[in-house]
Amino acid sequence: MSSVNRYNIKDWLLLHLVGGVGRSTYHRLLEHFGSPSRALDATPSELMKVKGVNKELAEAISTARSSININAELRAIARHNVDVLIFSDQDTYPENLYQMSQPPPLLYKRGSLTPEDRFSVTVVGSRACTPYGRLMCERIVSGLVDYGIPIVSGAAQGIDTYAHKTAIKRKGRSIAVLAGGLAAPYSSRTRRLIEEILSQGAVLSEFPMTRHEERGNYALRNSILAGLSIATVVIEAAPQSGSLMTAFFAIDENRCVYAVPGDVTKRTSKGCHLLIKQGAKLVESADDIIEELQHIIGRSLRPTSASAAKTDNFSSSALNGLTEVERRLYDVILHSPISFEELILMFGTEKIGELSSSLLNLEMKGFVKQLPGKIYTTTK
Repeated sequence: MSSVNRYNIKDWLLLHLVGGVGRSTYHRLLEHFGSPSRALDATPSELMKVKGVNKELAEAISTARSSININAELRAIARHNVDVLIFSDQDTYPENLYQMSQPPPLLYKRGSLTPEDRFSVTVVGSRACTPYGRLMCERIVSGLVDYGIPIVSGAAQGIDTYAHKTAIKRKGRSIAVLAGGLAAPYSSRTRRLIEEILSQGAVLSEFPMTRHEERGNYALRNSILAGLSIATVVIEAAPQSGSLMTAFFAIDENRCVYAVPGDVTKRTSKGCHLLIKQGAKLVESADDIIEELQHIIGRSLRPTSASAAKTDNFSSSALNGLTEVERRLYDVILHSPISFEELILMFGTEKIGELSSSLLNLEMKGFVKQLPGKIYTTTK
């Protein structure tokens, strides 16, 4: 039986549309009255018995049925093929969000969610990311997707976009959480990204269908990013950034937090270094994350993608014969072709000599080949 049949979705939406009814107030109303319908039918004096409900808000709730055009919201939901997930319906509401200290009372969803999405990892970072940040994002997300881990992010420019696009390119699942409504106007870049994500995942929002992105929306969006996954990875973040806020939300919800170290002279590295100082685990590759996720999930994770299986084309003895640097280089190049300049950004200018000799050794051993423009790719 669908949630539409079991619950009065219209009243859940109506209470959600009342200005001034945020998450905490909504949950207090649910606790006091038992359902949105009873809260909407209550008198102002009854409503004012609930903590946080003043006279003005009580009047707004009690007159919502006549003052709010709920049909416009319902038409937008139908037109955009949106499902409404409500907190009380544990069959459809995301399990990880349900366990939050203060979950969104309802979510708007396009696309599909699967049971495996409860093992997702959130990847966030700077909108103005560096080439190094992009490289590390693509490397880490590729590694996670190769083990079947869904990727969650916020569909913003920079690291968010690279996280989504890498997951899609690797044929993995991707879930976006927006800071505006699902029918709100977005840039052509964001609209294209959303359509790509919908081909292999879902797009979620806590906000009414046509609500524009606003500064006050981002904290709520970031809390969903943190709560939806079992872990959060931060790749480049300035101090007091939204990415850092997402990490702190994850910490508050007792979720694992990982941070990628960067150039100490870059502002976009300071947030990650702050997290590491405060106990976040330093990560250099997806393997650092997979190792811990296996304990959280309670089972072994195995590579699922064709690219991960490419490693099997070489015998274990051949791979074991590589030096540590050669093995790290091969692991990076295995995920996607990469230029020598990008490898320098990743490994550091002080290792140019070692990189050159290691790449030459990998070529001589038949692991990689050099393409025009000093682009390196695997041979198999």
